[in-house]
Amino acid sequence: MCIRDSSQVVLNHKSLMSTFLSVLAVIISGLFLYTIGHFPTFEWPTIHGRFRVGFKDRIPAENIVCALYYPTDEPYLEDRDVFYAERSRWKNRVNATAALTGRLFLAPIFYIATHFYTRTRMGVILDASVASDARKSLIPVLISHGYGNDHLSMTVIAKELASQGYLVICVDHRNEWTKEVLAVKVRVQDDLIAYVKETVKKRPAELKIVSDTFTKTLAKRLSSDGPVQIDWSKTVGIGHSMGGDAIMRSSIGGLKFGACIALDLSLIHI
Repeated sequence: MCIRDSSQVVLNHKSLMSTFLSVLAVIISGLFLYTIGHFPTFEWPTIHGRFRVGFKDRIPAENIVCALYYPTDEPYLEDRDVFYAERSRWKNRVNATAALTGRLFLAPIFYIATHFYTRTRMGVILDASVASDARKSLIPVLISHGYGNDHLSMTVIAKELASQGYLVICVDHRNEWTKEVLAVKVRVQDDLIAYVKETVKKRPAELKIVSDTFTKTLAKRLSSDGPVQIDWSKTVGIGHSMGGDAIMRSSIGGLKFGACIALDLSLIHI
């Protein structure tokens, strides 16, 4: 009698475990299919300004590239829009993160996110002309992204500002988070700390290069359909995390801003 009861307990335990694993597998499969099925339908938040958003990518300031978002009154056409993944460096960041942490099991999560961006248009008009109503008084906004991101990571904010009539310049601090750089410079935690401090020192210099170069050249670059005037005395600086640190250091170091905004500010002691 005792043996029979024990066998029954073991059998019930196995049955419950099997049922649990089956249910868990169904839930995980469902979540995965939901994720894959819904990522491609993602849309950027609706902009609230009266202008549509023009876009120019990889505009050089010496050896630094930037994305420009600006007001336009040209009609939106899908074939003049761009896919986020074609312009972003998501895959490079995935490889770099995997190389740095050694946690390769995280890579599939990032690649799902990459799939999400691959199927997503940015909702901009590539190489559009500047809106006629905005050409006489464009106020520039200089944006410095957070560590490990790129010049498109602030697209939501950039598009909203451009729709309100601002000229948004998103700087790409390009060589901070690549597999090649991290393989050489970052091997232990102390190396990472040293590398971050080194990066913090470079950013204000990069922002100054962008500001100095574009003060001389950007108005002409945007004037293909009529003269454009940019009021550099009212420049707004916006930075996220390490970008906020860079904006604050730049304002102290001599770069003139009409206003500075730091989002999730990370001040780093160097």
